[in-house]
Amino acid sequence: MFESYAEIFSRRGAQYQTAMLRWPAAREAEFLQVLADASLSPDLVAYDVPAGGGYLSRHVDPGVHWLEIETTAGFTSGQAAPQQILCSSLTSIELADASADRIISLAGLHHVPDRSGVYREFARLLRPAGLLALADVAEGSAAAAFLNEFVDRHCPMGHRGVFLGAELAPDVRAAGFDILADRSIDLHWRFGTTDDMADFCRLLFGLETDNATTLAGIRDHVGYEEGSGQVLMNWALRHVRARKT
Repeated sequence: MFESYAEIFSRRGAQYQTAMLRWPAAREAEFLQVLADASLSPDLVAYDVPAGGGYLSRHVDPGVHWLEIETTAGFTSGQAAPQQILCSSLTSIELADASADRIISLAGLHHVPDRSGVYREFARLLRPAGLLALADVAEGSAAAAFLNEFVDRHCPMGHRGVFLGAELAPDVRAAGFDILADRSIDLHWRFGTTDDMADFCRLLFGLETDNATTLAGIRDHVGYEEGSGQVLMNWALRHVRARKT
């Protein structure tokens, strides 16, 4: 049975957060790309949905009015000073209509099997001409195979992602958006060593594997490169930029 985003990360969010705190720069290219899509500037109101452990915020200009919305406290449970976020369902967020200029949604919606209600909620929250910057794993991609084959096999909870496919464009348009851009962007997760990369992936995805198995899974599904004192793990996301009509 497909587990909801909240169910998944209430159980393994703390592990995910540990990976992100130990290697905070690993996914920096991914974060900077989706923020560039959002075209942020001071005094705009921006919502990060779902926000996970708040990883985008350190790359955002302090003049932006930034709010993190998350479905579970799993990312911050057990920490000495958990950060403040709005805990909410993704389809019924207790914020006013037309209250945001930007909504950013990175790599969380593949855990939501029916996203049409989420897109409608995003449209409700955005002001007229407000922008949605959405990035997630594309159906049929190497990253999708890595997650739904290798991670599914080696994580006790499994991984049954429902990735962005042909339904995305009609669902987003039906929610009240014009699509401005829809493309796949290749990038890298960066590490100092292959051990760092393996440890990061084990924590991020809840894998019960040794280093050799983890590295083989990465190599066989998405690939990685070594050189100049760094290790680059190949990754790619589908990026959609849409304007509320």
